[in-house]
Amino acid sequence: MDSTLLKALQAKKLRLAYVLVWRNDAKSATHFYAPFPGQASQADFLKFYHDPYTLFENDLRKIYK
Repeated sequence: MDSTLLKALQAKKLRLAYVLVWRNDAKSATHFYAPFPGQASQADFLKFYHDPYTLFENDLRKIYK
C-alpha cells in the first residue's frame, strides 16, 4: 500500500475524502481486509497507516460531537 497506493495518491497531491480497499476471497475461512500481524505485507501497510498523509478512524477524534 505504501509503495503503490500512497504514491499514486500523493503524485497529484490529491485531497480525497475516502478510499476503499477490498479483497474478494469467498473461499477463505479467515477473511482479512488489511494485513494481519505476521502477514507478508504487514510492514508496508503499517508505513501507509502511519504516514501523515493518511487518516484512519482513530485519527478522527470527536468527529460527530
